[in-house]
Amino acid sequence: MQWLRSRFNRTPRNLITEVRCENQVIELTWRDGTTNSVAVDDLYRVLIVTTDCGPYDDDVFFVIQTVDVGYIIPHGLAVDGELLECLQKLPDFDNEAVVRAMGSVENEEFLCWQKA
Repeated sequence: MQWLRSRFNRTPRNLITEVRCENQVIELTWRDGTTNSVAVDDLYRVLIVTTDCGPYDDDVFFVIQTVDVGYIIPHGLAVDGELLECLQKLPDFDNEAVVRAMGSVENEEFLCWQKA
């Protein structure tokens, strides 16, 4: 059990505990209760990063980046917070990249959107 706890404490899902998208704002809640808000208009790039760690560990992550900072959001939180639905409204969002990412079992990055 200790081994499981030590791995769990190092995974990105422990940093962000909740994601919500409302009115073109992505709100991220951290484990300590603090929040960050990111306006969709401030996004610079959206990636999906996959790893070969599945199926027993998180292996799909959404990465949203502004010019100054990036956030790594595990797939489960992104789905629960309707992040993908929010991001798909970006002009020229690449849904095919999302499909390719969801089928990946390798360490890869998929560019879904980048500001022109």
